[in-house]
Amino acid sequence: MTPDQLTGSRVRTLRKSLGLSQAELGGDVLSASYLSMIESGARRASVAALRHLADRLGTTVDHLALGLEPDCRAAAESRLALARLALHDGRPADCLTLLDQDGPAGPTGPAVDDACRWDGEAGAARIRALEELARTDEAVHGHETRLSRLEADSPAWAEAATELVRRHLADGAPASAAALAERALAVYTDRGLLWTDPAVRLATQLADARARQGDSAGGRALLAEVHRAVLGHPDEPGRAAAYRDAALAAHEAGRHREAHTLAEHALALHRAVDRRRDGLTLRVLSAILLADAEPDRVAEAVEQLHAVRAELLAHGTAEQLTACELALAEHLVRQGDSTASEGLADTLLHRLTGTGHPHEARARLAKAEALLAAADPAAAAHHLGLAVDLLGTLPRNGDRRTVECWRRAATLHQHLGDPEAAMHAYEQALRTTGHTLPPAPWLIAPATPATPTTTEPRTR
Repeated sequence: MTPDQLTGSRVRTLRKSLGLSQAELGGDVLSASYLSMIESGARRASVAALRHLADRLGTTVDHLALGLEPDCRAAAESRLALARLALHDGRPADCLTLLDQDGPAGPTGPAVDDACRWDGEAGAARIRALEELARTDEAVHGHETRLSRLEADSPAWAEAATELVRRHLADGAPASAAALAERALAVYTDRGLLWTDPAVRLATQLADARARQGDSAGGRALLAEVHRAVLGHPDEPGRAAAYRDAALAAHEAGRHREAHTLAEHALALHRAVDRRRDGLTLRVLSAILLADAEPDRVAEAVEQLHAVRAELLAHGTAEQLTACELALAEHLVRQGDSTASEGLADTLLHRLTGTGHPHEARARLAKAEALLAAADPAAAAHHLGLAVDLLGTLPRNGDRRTVECWRRAATLHQHLGDPEAAMHAYEQALRTTGHTLPPAPWLIAPATPATPTTTEPRTR
């Protein structure tokens, strides 16, 4: 049976046990014909309809939608809270263990349909945990299942689609990301929701997908359209997201002062609405942009990163903490503190080694830079070699961070006296951005002189 048929069967069983007709159960809220389609599984019940039915039938929405008995609800909510805490603390395996206690084989309650396991907050947490464990095929299955259970082309569907678009981009599939993002963005546009935070996030992803497919101008035009929509609506979180995206675009174009100013605007808006977690991410970005815009203020940027790291240890996600620590390790070398940079790189490698996470290459590069600054070229070359091996496994999809890693590898090779390896790393950076390199000069056949086709005398 499909999930909708299972829900309909529970509604019908409870209704008959109470001796109610479909008209009596629906009351003034649901028509008998609509309730008949729900009971047959031909129509998916909306959340509002499930709430009405649960109240009239003396049960819970969880029981009608998922099959959880009412007395299991408190225990399920407790496990969900513990699972989210485990995910927050960087323990995705523990998160899955807690969530799967409610799964089909779980000992704590009745069997739950597989599709139901991807619904709601529990489904979102399960997908996040799978992503952090690099179990991407299962995560993609979860994203697709969630989409299939939502009303097609609704705002809720579009918001869930945004997460799958993010996954496609991370997996190096910009064409799939663009196709899904365009459909989802049309939902927001048709409903006049282009200024909302989910729409801004989706537009940014679509612009990224278009750029990776070689349509950078189209991506910029889309962001400009969304930016105008955001500024025309008094929604501070949406404006903050637009400023953040504009800061990233300016940074990528090399306009570092402008990027830092825009990031500060975004940070001010996040503080105004007390969005601490988003604000912490922006503070990391702001510190990086400050050091790029004004190299003589690296020490100030390092101080900011130290402060953000302290807060992330208490309130941030594992991904946010890793991003902050990578930036801090890289900037500590710029400040001249190779010992602290190497120690932080070791902390990162202890967390990332063997996980398959793209950040492991960045951590290896930070370690190599710190060792080179500490006058240990042999150890630096060892970690650089490991970083290059890791970079070689990443997709060539135009990701800005991967390009920057190849450039850093090239610089390290130069300092270690290996110009051939440095040139190879620069070529990889170019290929990652989408450039097609010409063949090496020695592979080009000499041109054959053209045979004159005219009898006219040559002009001297």
